[in-house]
Amino acid sequence: MNFTTFLVELSRALASNNGNRIAYLLSATGPGAQELLKDLKETTRLSLLKYQNVVESPWDEVGIAHVQVIVRISEGNFVDAYTEQATMAKAFERAFIGLQAWILPALFVVLKDLRDLAEKASTEGDYADDSRFQQGQGSDSPSLEDAARICNKSFTDCVMDRTVGDESRKWGTYHVVGLIFKCYFSVNKIALSRNIIRALSANKDIPPLQEFPRSDQVTFKYYVGVLNFLNERYDESEQELTFAFDMCHHGATRNQELILNYLIPLQLMRGKLPSPGLLHLFPRLQELYTPFLKALRSGNVTEYDTALDWAEPRL
Repeated sequence: MNFTTFLVELSRALASNNGNRIAYLLSATGPGAQELLKDLKETTRLSLLKYQNVVESPWDEVGIAHVQVIVRISEGNFVDAYTEQATMAKAFERAFIGLQAWILPALFVVLKDLRDLAEKASTEGDYADDSRFQQGQGSDSPSLEDAARICNKSFTDCVMDRTVGDESRKWGTYHVVGLIFKCYFSVNKIALSRNIIRALSANKDIPPLQEFPRSDQVTFKYYVGVLNFLNERYDESEQELTFAFDMCHHGATRNQELILNYLIPLQLMRGKLPSPGLLHLFPRLQELYTPFLKALRSGNVTEYDTALDWAEPRL
């Protein structure tokens, strides 16, 4: 797919309100990106400026920035790839504010790629003095903080939508919140998550959480549960994490294990021991907790202390 074909496809998807097709076209790592990268003849921003106004603004900016993203990824330059993805996300948001729920699949892809590239950029070394991340100077991960700010703008655009019913952008609220939480937790700005929770509580016209996709419910409950755990609100934490675990897809074993990292200690505090059958499904947790459980069941304090000394670095 050359760039002209890409723009034509993008224009058709916009005209037909096909958010899934736009998501496919704008994915930074999906098959659409590989098709486009394979047939690109011009890759510099300067050479692509002649395509401005081929599609309505700001979608021309979105398309040009998308090319820069996939080229930088192919070069392994994730700092510049993140910068271009941030440029694309900001242009996308200018269009997003005037659209309805059909565009949400594309928003989710753009923001997920933004967050993923921010994480990869943060591992490329110290660039806190880079002028592109002035607001993040002094941070170990300025790209992730920048990504959180951009996601926050999308969160506001979802929450403040006055469209009612199935066409409202409000249906993107909890998905975007999950991405923001991931950014905050990655840069140890966990306390900022409370601002999001307060904003959700203040907007009574957001649909109930149980009406959102199950994956959004699980993600939200997990992070709220961890927040309560860290603030020693153990009863609330256990309630949220139990919901997250029960609702988590049975095939998402990695996510289930993340939840159990907090849920098992909470239940142990109440004297509730995890079953051998449960631990058998998670070998890492089985290795970690089996010595404790053996000592607890036998009442052997020395054996318990030995298990604690061994497990302390991992706990």
